[in-house]
Amino acid sequence: MRRPQKSRKVCNLPKMQGFKLFGIAICDTEKNIMQYDEYETIKLVNYDNLSQDDAAERMEILRPTLTRIYNSALFKIA
Repeated sequence: MRRPQKSRKVCNLPKMQGFKLFGIAICDTEKNIMQYDEYETIKLVNYDNLSQDDAAERMEILRPTLTRIYNSALFKIA
């Protein structure tokens, strides 16, 4: 039996609902859905320049969990 999922703290929701590369028609792109917690990890680690330990503490999750979410977000962005 799996452990129950712990809720994650997200402070600010994104202001935009999506983005696309400049010069590519929207019909030529495929959607890639990013979860709110993935967005929050990118924002805390890259934009706010926090360490993964500090970002995990702010989101109230363990650091290995934050690393897994962060890597998933990077994969979606790349």
